[in-house]
Amino acid sequence: MNNEVNPIYHEIDFVVPVHRFKINFSYSKERGIRSFIREFVLRLVHISPMKPANIAIFFGLSNIEMSEAISDLINRGDLELSNDGELVLTHASKNYFQELGDSPILPTIIDNHVSLWYELNSFNCIRKKYDESGWGSCIELSIDNEVVSNSPKNIKSIFQKNFYKYFEENRILKNESDRIGKQPNIYSVGEINRISRAPLRLTTQFQIDQDGRPVERKDSDLFSDPSVIHELITEHICKIQKIDNFEDIVIDAVTIFDDDLTLDLVKPSSIDVEGYILAILLSISNNEATTPLIGPIYSENNWNRVMENISNIGGKVEKNHKPIELIWIAPSDPFWGKSYRLNGCISELLRNEQTNGKKSQRIYNSNIYIQIEKHYDRRMINDYKHEFKDFKSGIYGLIEGFLNGNVEIILIPGKFVAVVYHFSMPDLLPVTIPTGFTSTNKSKIKLVESVVDKYIGSIEESNNENNLGLISSLSV
Repeated sequence: MNNEVNPIYHEIDFVVPVHRFKINFSYSKERGIRSFIREFVLRLVHISPMKPANIAIFFGLSNIEMSEAISDLINRGDLELSNDGELVLTHASKNYFQELGDSPILPTIIDNHVSLWYELNSFNCIRKKYDESGWGSCIELSIDNEVVSNSPKNIKSIFQKNFYKYFEENRILKNESDRIGKQPNIYSVGEINRISRAPLRLTTQFQIDQDGRPVERKDSDLFSDPSVIHELITEHICKIQKIDNFEDIVIDAVTIFDDDLTLDLVKPSSIDVEGYILAILLSISNNEATTPLIGPIYSENNWNRVMENISNIGGKVEKNHKPIELIWIAPSDPFWGKSYRLNGCISELLRNEQTNGKKSQRIYNSNIYIQIEKHYDRRMINDYKHEFKDFKSGIYGLIEGFLNGNVEIILIPGKFVAVVYHFSMPDLLPVTIPTGFTSTNKSKIKLVESVVDKYIGSIEESNNENNLGLISSLSV
C-alpha cells in the first residue's frame, strides 16, 4: 500500500458568521494647499503654540466658526491640545513644514467608502464571497453578542492598521485613477456601519493515516490568521463528542449483522486503515455482493455506490408494480448530516423516485427517518421542520433509540442495504468515524430487515409508538 494514502474518514461543515461593514474613510493622494484658513492656522501654530481664543481673534472669526475649523484639524490629526490648553502640531503635521515660517505642504484629502466582510473571532477580512448554501446542515461557530456589538470599534482599528495591505491586495480603491502615482496614505477612518450578516462555510476534512492515527487538520486559506478559528473548531468538537461506543456497536449491530470484517479491522483502540482500503479495492474488483465502506454515506464515492445500486434495482422493476419502500434511518450522532452534501443526496433520492417521460412510473417511496428525543418540544420540532423544509414529503420522525443511535441504515427490503456504524472513539480520533458496508446479499439484507422492522414496524403500520410520521405534520 502507498503510505501517503490518508483516507478521509469524515467531512464536516463548520459555519462562521461573517459580517459586512460599510467603512467611511479619508485618504491623502496628492500634495497641495487645501484651504486658506487651514493653512494659516497651521502656520501660526507652527511658529508658536496658541490658544483657540487667540486664533479666533487673529482671524476675526466667531466662536462657532473657529470651533468648526479647529475641530476639523483635530479630527484629521493635524492639531492636538497640550496640557496647557494650547493648540500644537501633531507628529504628522510637523512634517508639513521644512523651515520655520514656510507654507505647509498639505495632502489633498479624498473621502471614500468601502464594504468589506469580516469574521469577528479574529477579525479576518474575507475576500471570497460568502457561501450561499445557508445556515443548515452544519455546525455553527457562534460569536459572543458583546463582540458583535463592539465590532465597529474594533473594525476601525483593524482597517486603519491594514490600510496599505488592503490596497496592495486590491480590496480598496480599485479604480484605476486611485492606483496611479504614489501609494495613498490613510488620513482618517470615519463612521463604520454593520449592514448584514451571512454564513461562511468551512468544509473540513478529517483524515486518518495508515497507522490509524488522525492527520492534522488543514487550516483554511481564507484567513490570514486561522489560529483562532482552528481552536474554536477543536473546542466545539470536544464539547459535542459522544463517549466511546465501540462495545455498544459491536454488541448491538456488528455481531447481529454477521459482520466479521468490521470485527477484524476495528478494535477498541485501533483501526486497520490499510486493511480497510485493501478490502474495499478487492471487493470492488471482484464484484462481490458485500463491499466495505469508510466515511459518511453521503460522501461522493459512497453515495455514488448507493445510487448505482438503487438505479440497478429501478431498472429491473416490472410495469405497474407496487412502489418499493426505501428506508433511510439516520443515527443520533452530533456530526452526522453536518455537510452540504446531505441535502444534495436527499434531493437526488427524491428526484429519482419515478421514471422520466410522459408515462412516468414510481419506482420507490423514500422514507427518511430522523431520530428525535422522546420528550421533544415545540422548538425541537420547529428546528427539524426548518432543517428539512425542502423535503417535506420524505422526512419522518423516529423516537430516538434505534441501535442506541449509533448505526445508520439505508434499506431496500430484499434487494439492497447500506449499514454504517458511527464509532465514537475519543481517545483515538477527534470525531466519529463512519465505517460499514453495502450489500446485495439476501441473507445479510434479511438480518438488517428484521432489526429495522422490529423497531419501526411495517410501512403500513400506523400505530407503532416509535414511528412519529411525517415531521412536517408533527405538532406539540
